[in-house]
Amino acid sequence: MGKILILDFGGGSAELQEKRVLELGVDCEVIPGTSPLKNAPPGVTGIFFSGSPKAVYNSDGPIPDQNVYSFGLPILGICYGLQRLTADFGGIVEVRPAGREDGRVEVKGRFPAMDDPVFNREKVSRFFAAFDNYSLEDIKKGAISTAEGPWSFISAMSHGDEIKKGAPGFREYGISAGGSPSVIVHETRALIGLQFHPEYENCDRGLEILAAFVFGVC
Repeated sequence: MGKILILDFGGGSAELQEKRVLELGVDCEVIPGTSPLKNAPPGVTGIFFSGSPKAVYNSDGPIPDQNVYSFGLPILGICYGLQRLTADFGGIVEVRPAGREDGRVEVKGRFPAMDDPVFNREKVSRFFAAFDNYSLEDIKKGAISTAEGPWSFISAMSHGDEIKKGAPGFREYGISAGGSPSVIVHETRALIGLQFHPEYENCDRGLEILAAFVFGVC
């Protein structure tokens, strides 16, 4: 197994994400989110975009080196990371009209249908296995067969902004109880965004979700 690179956009979530990845037995490195990246670092097989207290629509919102999108590596955008993916690919993020969404919040969604143009059916199925109550060991081994249909779980939210208009190429597979798009996947690239924080202890199946990305997608 390779290494996960975490781009730290501030807010302290990167350190906890690193801890969770290490709990999975996978090497991990955290660097500032705006670090120059001319080439993919050696050994890295996947990238996290961390959370941030900043807003992507403000001038002080941290922006990753855009070369990161040319590496062909899977990227998991978490909270601000989801919003960063949206903004960088032409979507719109705005202040959430209903106010902040914090704490344990239900997220409902669906599995990608067989005719959905997702980047890789097998990899996407392995990722969504985390929402289908598969065990952590099954997810690590890839011993899954995700069914189509609805799912729901209790996430851990901490955001005051949300996707107003999705970026071209991204599809929405989950929405919060308050109406915020909460799980997005690109049609042709290994780019996944989560509005919630799977690294938080109060997020149900959070470690399984991270494992599904690390082992199933990366």
